[in-house]
Amino acid sequence: MNEVELKCFQMISEAGVARSNFIEAIAEIKKGNNDRAEELVKEAEKSYVQGHASHMELLQKDTAIDAVNFMILMMHAEDQLMSVEVFKVLFHEFKSVYERISKLEEVMKE
Repeated sequence: MNEVELKCFQMISEAGVARSNFIEAIAEIKKGNNDRAEELVKEAEKSYVQGHASHMELLQKDTAIDAVNFMILMMHAEDQLMSVEVFKVLFHEFKSVYERISKLEEVMKE
């Protein structure tokens, strides 16, 4: 595996970790574990930033590998990073919804 392929797989791996952490954070916020959810979001953000750093390194390289194989691998890696963006947005949307539900449940208990 050459250096460029390794960077692509690093992007994919970091995106996978970030996405999993956002998904787990949604589950935690749903359970009312806000502190744990925020920890997971921080971990997700770190992985996401690392994935983007690998992406920037690749974009700045003048690669001499097979262009077709590189583009297929790069598209997959970029797709993984974009899916993290979706889950990041979803987390924040779910967070606001579950906060509202929690407040309503508190009012109904009174």
